[in-house]
Amino acid sequence: MRQEATPAHAGVAFFVMRPLLLFVFLLSCAGLARADYLNELQAAARSAGLAGQREWLDLGHWRPNALLPGYTSLADAPGFFLAPGGKIDPEAELDATLAAFFGPGEETPTWQHPQCRFIARYAWLKERLAFDPARLPEKHCARFEAWHAAIDPRQVTLIFPAAYLNNPSSSFGHTLLRVDNTQQSEATRLYSYAINFAAETDETNGVVFAAKGLFGGYPGLFSITPYYEKVKEYNDLENRDIWEYELAFTPAETRRLLEHAWELGQVNFDYYFLSENCSYQLVALMDVARPGRHLADRFPGWAIPSDTVRATLEEEGFLRRAHYRPSNATLIRHRVAGLTPPLARLARELAADPEGEPRTRTLALAPVQAVAVTELAYDYLQYRRVDEDLPRDYVAPRALALLRLRSTLPAADAPVSPPAPAVRPDQGHGTARVALGAGARDGEGFTELRVRPAYHDLIDPQAGYAPGAQINFFDLAGRWYPDQDDFELRWFRFVDIVSLSPRDDFFQPLSWRITAAFENRAVAGDEVVFTVNGGAGGTWEWRPNVYAFAMLEADVLADDSLPKGYSLAAGPLLGVYANVGDDLNLLAGARARRYTELWTNETEVFAQAGFTLADHMALRLELRATRLEHTDLIDGGLSLHWYF
Repeated sequence: MRQEATPAHAGVAFFVMRPLLLFVFLLSCAGLARADYLNELQAAARSAGLAGQREWLDLGHWRPNALLPGYTSLADAPGFFLAPGGKIDPEAELDATLAAFFGPGEETPTWQHPQCRFIARYAWLKERLAFDPARLPEKHCARFEAWHAAIDPRQVTLIFPAAYLNNPSSSFGHTLLRVDNTQQSEATRLYSYAINFAAETDETNGVVFAAKGLFGGYPGLFSITPYYEKVKEYNDLENRDIWEYELAFTPAETRRLLEHAWELGQVNFDYYFLSENCSYQLVALMDVARPGRHLADRFPGWAIPSDTVRATLEEEGFLRRAHYRPSNATLIRHRVAGLTPPLARLARELAADPEGEPRTRTLALAPVQAVAVTELAYDYLQYRRVDEDLPRDYVAPRALALLRLRSTLPAADAPVSPPAPAVRPDQGHGTARVALGAGARDGEGFTELRVRPAYHDLIDPQAGYAPGAQINFFDLAGRWYPDQDDFELRWFRFVDIVSLSPRDDFFQPLSWRITAAFENRAVAGDEVVFTVNGGAGGTWEWRPNVYAFAMLEADVLADDSLPKGYSLAAGPLLGVYANVGDDLNLLAGARARRYTELWTNETEVFAQAGFTLADHMALRLELRATRLEHTDLIDGGLSLHWYF
């Protein structure tokens, strides 16, 4: 039978439940208060138009859509967005971010509160909306603060390892940021931390990497590593000179940069070799640190590292100091140049046999010469260890023998480092080029227009660029023959790369070239055909800044107009390349080849001269004589080139 509750029972129940009811009531009030404050903040953000402000768009890496209205973020990690449509909706993401800042919980070793996970967003929104800490309690971000304290930042340095043609990802050079510690000196810079963006891949095939990298085939990630690891990679493994640019970021800007780097630690972006690459992403990161510069807007189509460095340093007073760090190969070449050829050869022989006859000849030298030879031999052995991946059982006993030999010789001053080039990479010509010229082909006059978005060829002004290196992308040239009222496409070269690296007793690099293009070819009856042309061989420095080179070339033509749709050819290429002073570059050569299917012999002699007129302007003279069986074709012209 059901028992009725007595007043006494009811009183006891109310007494027991009262604390619980009070807790629920207070919790509801707190929840309502938080909801009210969140609504206030979201309304204030909308009223101020924060979602459309550049600082917020930069924090989310949103960029205007090319054709349709609206924005799309370059970030491709779902965890970077708190709103379901945050990748394409900055305002929804701002609302969701504010809501997440009210979330419960404290940071753990495996989980971060949104205020800490998105610490740069929190700092910016707090500054704009003046958060009330009583209504939105601020979380302590212990993990970030410990990381920030370990870095202990004092200044930011932009790092530019120079171009390295044998690695497609570094053909234009590379950029990264170094964060210098307050306690570090010039001698301890290697122990700083470096912020780097790179494609995440184990691909070792350069052609595959370049092809996939052109179309966003790899994820790109930010990383923060000790700077000495990057120096080892660039200076030692790839033998690339490094330029270090100390930047005038304020302490607040440096902290903001690190806050955003923290946010990007696990965020991937599609990596594009020419556009959304290392340099573009670092420029975007610096835009967050120093709002208002909008440097990323200058590179909508492609981002060449030297161009991004040039743009970064344009602001008056932003560059504090530039420092040159030569590679191991540069150091060795400098030491070789300071010795007579017999002593340089002795150093190379001593590196290979430090306990044999070369040791006896070294000890017979004057002490100063013996020291120079022994130290060069040791450095060259260490260079070979890395470059040729020599086994330890080969290197270790020879290195020990050289150190023992050096200990028997008198002390000497440290070798003088090679001087920094007179022109830094950021001071060289702009990588985009437009050229207008006129000339004649077999007595018929023409005018010519050329357009090239990137990057540098052998006849362009040399200052600030690696000697003997050429990289052209999407080079377009067309001619107008007024007498015939006829326009002619001369070429559209997707890629045109040349590497002329001189060989000597210490270094034996391979010289090579590759071109892929649609090109008007006389051997194909002056038709535009698809062609792939490449070759490999050697280059030798005949005199200072004068190179002689020889290659064996192969040429492939493909077009429906050809007898079988294609033709193959091979033959030698001989040439001379010279830098005369600071303002004159010369290239001359000859090639010969025979085409299958066409049964035609082609020989060609060419000469080019480039005269630098100003930092952004050059004059170029070109002559070419071609013989096809018994027909001679003469082509020549003069053109003015603008760089920007």
